[in-house]
Amino acid sequence: SIWRFTPKEFKKKHVMAVDISTSAISAILAMKHESQGGVEILKVLKSPFDLLGENVSGKKIQHVLRESILKIFKDAHAGMPRTAFRHLDDIIVVLSDPFFSDLTFSKKINHPNPGAKVGESEVTALLNDLKKDAEPKSGPLVLVGEETLVSIINGYDVAYAMGYKGKSIEMSVVFTFVNKFIQ
Repeated sequence: SIWRFTPKEFKKKHVMAVDISTSAISAILAMKHESQGGVEILKVLKSPFDLLGENVSGKKIQHVLRESILKIFKDAHAGMPRTAFRHLDDIIVVLSDPFFSDLTFSKKINHPNPGAKVGESEVTALLNDLKKDAEPKSGPLVLVGEETLVSIINGYDVAYAMGYKGKSIEMSVVFTFVNKFIQ
């Protein structure tokens, strides 16, 4: 345990908040005054880049991100007067879209045999069609999860479409994507 001999009214917390997006890394350096509850912004930093350009490979994205992050920290350190602070108490990092994305897709089909119960193969085929529709045509996003939001038979919500009889089958599914280079 470290003992602080500084009176409580002078205690300060040094914070850096970093936002990593697809076009830049931005950061703020701030000082939080613990006793007063206020925050003082000391410096705002930005390092722009292009992650979604043509012919961008995984290794290049990793290199660009690494260099941009290092630049932000170097700029933060270089731009601060020696008397301001020599350490950070907290570093907060946020990844912005499209590092992560949820997309919902719905599809309705006519049941080929309305008198028969909907089978597992029909539900699987409908889900696979939705997956195919959801897959990004290009870019760095890959599918990592899915959740069925709604199953509907003949216009009625059901817990799961399999086992019901009906003329129409409808499903809505949310698909979760992340950037393949941080997966």
